[in-house]
Amino acid sequence: MPQLTRLLPRFGAMFAPLLVLLVACVPTTEHPVIVPGQDVYDPALMGLWYGTLEEDDETVLMQISLADEDDHDYPGGMRFLMSGYAETPEETGWSVLYGLSAEVNGETFLSLDFQTDQGEIVEGDIRRYHLYHYAITDNDHMVLRAVDEDKLEELIEAGELQGTINKGRYTSDIRITDSSANLVAFLAREPLDRLFSDEPGMFTRQKPRM
Repeated sequence: MPQLTRLLPRFGAMFAPLLVLLVACVPTTEHPVIVPGQDVYDPALMGLWYGTLEEDDETVLMQISLADEDDHDYPGGMRFLMSGYAETPEETGWSVLYGLSAEVNGETFLSLDFQTDQGEIVEGDIRRYHLYHYAITDNDHMVLRAVDEDKLEELIEAGELQGTINKGRYTSDIRITDSSANLVAFLAREPLDRLFSDEPGMFTRQKPRM
């Protein structure tokens, strides 16, 4: 990852563990959104991006490349190397995720599987897929929308999606347990606003200096 590697020393102590930024109150799905016969790799995503995962959220650097893993349940995906800003050296960190892309009725979706956080293997409840809708508005700008926790909770309680809801004192653990096929069917028939956040993140592609 040469581009991001060159940028890390420049920002120094401003990086924070992405895990805290990405998983806080973000629901997961047991199965990714995939469409049989489609590639799970989107060449339009390749490169170095910076922006926020949600509106007014912390800034994130994200470098996306083709993954070299053949032993994943869904081979042929993408490698996401991500880091967020922080204020002290103690908070410096980075995370690696495995990404799968899918297109449903002209809309594009990402299923991101956490693999490592600061070099440590991610295990437990957060080791499943985090679902996002994305749209590249032109070659160098991307809009990213996470699943909205409250909207998903309503859908699960109404029986429109299968899932589990475990409410804690400060946060809730919400997970979609529906199959990939049922997820694709839901996304094909329902408006995006029924599931995804109304406060999208905005990313800009970092162009290499000549």
